[in-house]
Amino acid sequence: MKLLKIIYSEADLVTQTILENHFDMNNSEREFDVHDAAIVGLFEDMVGKTNSLLVLLNNQSFNGADSLTRMIMENFIFLKLIFQRDSNNRARSYFYSLKLRQIKFFNTMIEQSLVGSEIRKYLSLSIDNLYKKFPKFADNAYLEDIETGFIDSLNHKDKNQKWYNVTGKINNFRALCKYLGYEKEYILLYQTFSSEVHALEATNYFKFDHGIVEVYRKGGEINTHVMVISNFLIEIIREMYSYYELKNEVSKFNNKIAINYKLIRGT
Repeated sequence: MKLLKIIYSEADLVTQTILENHFDMNNSEREFDVHDAAIVGLFEDMVGKTNSLLVLLNNQSFNGADSLTRMIMENFIFLKLIFQRDSNNRARSYFYSLKLRQIKFFNTMIEQSLVGSEIRKYLSLSIDNLYKKFPKFADNAYLEDIETGFIDSLNHKDKNQKWYNVTGKINNFRALCKYLGYEKEYILLYQTFSSEVHALEATNYFKFDHGIVEVYRKGGEINTHVMVISNFLIEIIREMYSYYELKNEVSKFNNKIAINYKLIRGT
């Protein structure tokens, strides 16, 4: 796990390095834009989840490791799609899809239904309170801008299309993985780790026998998690630096990883 910790430390520096060395507020071509927010946001979320995974593994707590690895794979695949080609528009599509989800959730909260009523009751907020708290969701111009931004990003047929449906045939995450050449990773990792996500492992933590209940904690074989996340992070860090035209940072990163890999193998 030493190498993953080193990779994480390097990943934690990527965004700051990019912000300091790529963007220029006096150059319109290098201003931080919507597509940058999507790319950096996906990457930072990936780094944050890696940190959470390291905390779990350091404390020999393996519950949640599968779920985190699965979510990190999602970030990895999304970024791979964005970096493949037409990066600006694909990143914009992702960004606006998140905004559409926020709007959809807001509409659920204010709807005159049992579900809407229960949500408002749980939050201790009235419909008027929600409109005051989130005024932009009552602004038709804002809502239209978001929907138009999403549809225009990749010429989507409507706002309900998957943001990553770049061919017209990618309707789910497995199809996306297949399109990018990661279907075997989807089957071996994503599907395997889905048991924890969907609570299918719950019965593995208990044993019932003659009126006695034994409770188990999840034990752990962590090599798969460590190897997978290490490879994902290394690849995306290189992609991040390359996309933002920081070739020297790619070289420096590759050298650090190579040196540390040799040192770790020698210990």
